[in-house]
Amino acid sequence: MFALRSRGSIPDILVVGTQFFRQASSCFPSFNVVERKLRERHFVQASRVQAKLLTTWQPPPPPPQPSPLLSSPPPSPSSPPPPPSPAPSPLTPSPLKDVSGQKNNVVLLVDADNQGIDQIKAAVQALRKQARVVQTIVFAEPRRLEIQRWRKFLESSQLITFRAVARDTGRMEDPNDTAIGHAAAQLCSDPSLQAIALLVEDADFIATAEQIRKRKDAIVLLPQNRSGMAEIFAKTGAQIIRLR
Repeated sequence: MFALRSRGSIPDILVVGTQFFRQASSCFPSFNVVERKLRERHFVQASRVQAKLLTTWQPPPPPPQPSPLLSSPPPSPSSPPPPPSPAPSPLTPSPLKDVSGQKNNVVLLVDADNQGIDQIKAAVQALRKQARVVQTIVFAEPRRLEIQRWRKFLESSQLITFRAVARDTGRMEDPNDTAIGHAAAQLCSDPSLQAIALLVEDADFIATAEQIRKRKDAIVLLPQNRSGMAEIFAKTGAQIIRLR
């Protein structure tokens, strides 16, 4: 019925296809009916889908607004209260009691490697007889506090301070001699002190007594039976007190 050329350009083919479509419509009226019904059915379905979309569509929620609580900077946490200061213990060096308003105050430095509790009490009593306010610093090895009698004595008065001196076996100098010498040098610069006393037994503290004598009144307390040592210390210009 229709003659088509087998060869030709693409526009020729489109023209032929259009002519074929027109001739088929004129020859077969039912072709147009089918095409119209298909279009109507497609239109009805499309209308129903569109109506369903319109009834179920909801606008998207608005973007969340920043909360005023979040926009403001968070409050800074309050700093915890400082821990309470620990109570002073004779295990650690404590500062001397302030007696600057009193006259004739003296610090007694004790070599507890050679002196016992009774000797220390006798030395304090001898200094008090001179109307002096006595503060005592006891130098000994740290384990001395493990002895109940010593610990009770060291904690019996606020005017007694314990200085733990570690035992250094690698040095030739006696640890107590060095610690007492350093303490005497520091106390010499204290204007509230009138005198520094030494409760010792050997000549290793002669240099310490001479150092004290240059800045303060020096006092050396010795046992009654140490006459020779008393003469040696007397040459430093220190006051000698013989203990019974």
